[in-house]
Amino acid sequence: MKPEVNPERLLARTRYFSALSLWQRIRRLEESLRTLRAQGVPPPEDLTRELAQARNDYRALGPQLAAEARRWPEGTWLLEQPGVAPLHALGMTGFVDPELHETAAMVWRYAGLAPASGRRGGGNPRFLALTRDLLYGILQDRSPENFYRRVYHDRLKALHERNLEGGFAEKARRLQRRRRAPNAWLEGRVDPECIARRRAEGKLPKAEGCSGEKGAFAPMLPPETITSYARRQTLRILLVHYHAIGFEGVYGAEPELPWKRLPGYLPPPRAGVVASGAGTD
Repeated sequence: MKPEVNPERLLARTRYFSALSLWQRIRRLEESLRTLRAQGVPPPEDLTRELAQARNDYRALGPQLAAEARRWPEGTWLLEQPGVAPLHALGMTGFVDPELHETAAMVWRYAGLAPASGRRGGGNPRFLALTRDLLYGILQDRSPENFYRRVYHDRLKALHERNLEGGFAEKARRLQRRRRAPNAWLEGRVDPECIARRRAEGKLPKAEGCSGEKGAFAPMLPPETITSYARRQTLRILLVHYHAIGFEGVYGAEPELPWKRLPGYLPPPRAGVVASGAGTD
């Protein structure tokens, strides 16, 4: 029999959406202020007061959201990771229930992040948005103990190297066949040796100055696509770790990890749970 939805997790999700609404209101007010200042218009006092009050309200919510997230082991663990906001930790406890999501693969599918060997797309768009906001906050934190920021940069470096070596040439050709607009990277007009020199010098891998005739070089994926791959792989690892901590909290045992044989096998930081990496796409 399928477990019933935990009412406490539903309450956590409701609390998350309520706090998220306030956070989004702050973003809208900030955007309004930026627009007015860009136009040289002095911002109205009522707008600045409203923004200040909203920020104060959100700041006051932080300890409450964190306390609610800590009701679950995975929430406590997540809040220990650099860059994680109480809002996102609480949202994760509301969306992911190890009694309903018995494997991390189910969590991937719930977020629409299943690897190429399975299904991609679909999922819950609100949960996907939450996971992306969660990862964004983590990657903004530059503290040296930030495990997932290191994972991201390691993945980014490895993917760029694979791209320059022609490892994504066939995928680039498939993407080009589906595109209407020209793209120097996909069309094989970018010199990988030139890009490698730029990266070695700490410069951005731009096609300008490294371009040749169409088909002169092996097709490559554009840098923004490589960045997207690195983010998705890092997010998958984070979700695997998060699920493993929650699973142990419910069942007192490690979850089964059928994708251990895939590249990128990593354990979660400061935890004794063995978990898998995210694959290669």
